[in-house]
Amino acid sequence: MLSCQVCHTSAAKLIGRATPVQEHFVCAKTSGLEFYFSRVVMYDMMMALASNPTACGLASCNIHVPSNAYLHTMIRSPCAVKVYTDPNAGGSSLISEAMSMEMLARLFGAKLLFTELELKYASSRSPITDYACQIGNSLVGVSVTRAMNYRQALTKTNARRLLLKKLSGINKSSQSVTNCSFDRQILHVWTQTSRDAATVKSLFDKMPQHLKSNTIILVTTINLPILFFEPQHTFTRNRS
Repeated sequence: MLSCQVCHTSAAKLIGRATPVQEHFVCAKTSGLEFYFSRVVMYDMMMALASNPTACGLASCNIHVPSNAYLHTMIRSPCAVKVYTDPNAGGSSLISEAMSMEMLARLFGAKLLFTELELKYASSRSPITDYACQIGNSLVGVSVTRAMNYRQALTKTNARRLLLKKLSGINKSSQSVTNCSFDRQILHVWTQTSRDAATVKSLFDKMPQHLKSNTIILVTTINLPILFFEPQHTFTRNRS
C-alpha cells in the first residue's frame, strides 16, 4: 500500500463524484509524483474491490508530475516495469498502461498477474484486457484508455462513444478470457485536463447498466504529454 508523505488541502468540489460537495483532498507524495484524491472516494473504491464484487462505480484522481521528472523514476515498481517492457499487442499505449499499473500498485498495493499477451481468450476476435492484477482478494482486469480528441476539445459525443466501446469490450473480454476469471474490471481513463475528466464523469450515470455491470471507472488527470502522444510500438520480444 501507499507509503508516502500525506498532507491535506481543502477544495470546493470532490474529485470522485459528480455532485459538488465540500471535501478535503489528500495529497500523497511518493517517489516524485503527487496524487490528489478524495480519501472518501478512494476508501469506497477499496471497499468495493474488497467486499462488493457486484458494484459498479466511478472514482477519480489527479496526478501532478514535476517538470524535472524522468519516465524511469515514475515507472519503477517491478509490476509496472514488466507491463512497460514485456511484448504487447502493439499500438501507442505502453506508457499509459505502465503508468496505470504503477498508480494501482502505489495506491492500492496491486500485484501484476498477467500482462496483455499472457491473457488467453476463447476467441481470437475477442476484445482484450490490458493486464490483470490482484488487489486485496480480488482478481481484477484492467483496461486502459485515453479520453482525448486530437487537436480539438473532447466533446460529450467523443467521450460517450469511447465509454460505450470500452465498456462493451470489457464485458466481452470477461466472458472470453480462459486462463483466469476476473472478479471485476477497472476501466482506467486518462485525461489531460480537469475539463475532460468532468466530461467523462458526467456520462457515467447515463451508461447502460448492463454495460457498467461490476466495472469501476477510474478517471485520472495527469500532466504528462508523452502518455497521450507516445509513438507507435510493435514488439516481438522484450526490449533491452
